[in-house]
Amino acid sequence: MKKSLILTSLLVGAISFSGCGSDNDGDGGGGGDNPTPGNNTNNGLSISPITNKNLCNPSKITYANISIDSEFATDGDIIVNCTEIGDNIFGVYQLSSTVQTLTVTNIKKEVNYDVDMDTAKGTNIDSYDYKAGTIHHVMNATLEGKAMHYDCTDTYPSPLPTTISDNSSIMELLDWDGDDNNLITSTCPESYHDDTDDDTQVKKGTLKFIKNFTITDSRGKKHLISNSGELIYK
Repeated sequence: MKKSLILTSLLVGAISFSGCGSDNDGDGGGGGDNPTPGNNTNNGLSISPITNKNLCNPSKITYANISIDSEFATDGDIIVNCTEIGDNIFGVYQLSSTVQTLTVTNIKKEVNYDVDMDTAKGTNIDSYDYKAGTIHHVMNATLEGKAMHYDCTDTYPSPLPTTISDNSSIMELLDWDGDDNNLITSTCPESYHDDTDDDTQVKKGTLKFIKNFTITDSRGKKHLISNSGELIYK
């Protein structure tokens, strides 16, 4: 498992921590392939939401001893609706009424985590270029007291172009993270993909996150998505 995913899996487990609008990886990139960590403009996070239009800000959700506070924003033909599912409100993505399908030719996605837990502390930025199939990882963290510093890039087969039409197809595309079974090249050391830390458990702590997406369609039109929030494990 990639070490960037370990940081979130410590808290999330099987929980879809950002609701239907963010599925279960925890998890956005409007930036490029060269993040600049260290700005600390968002309480430890290095990037800001790429848009604040068409907001969906559900009430805080609590699962057992995990509380989840998230916010969604969109600008373009992919929209988010605050939707009641069971006892809670979630952000659910869909296409606007002006389009039935959208052919996506590129996505730039940037995911920023700031973790402060009993078993892990630090920051991570992953910058995705879907068209190129690349994910640039920048991590500065400790996991169970072990230092983890990475600045490297994985390259996978591109998932694009592809056509989206509903929440399911939108989420499948937004959640693309590369399949290590199909890894083409990597500048990351073997330790980055080592899964020996997968069983690490957390008892308490916080995880703050921002996910930004800049989506380009076959017409050259850009669509923006931002998903941000905080998990508190009590």
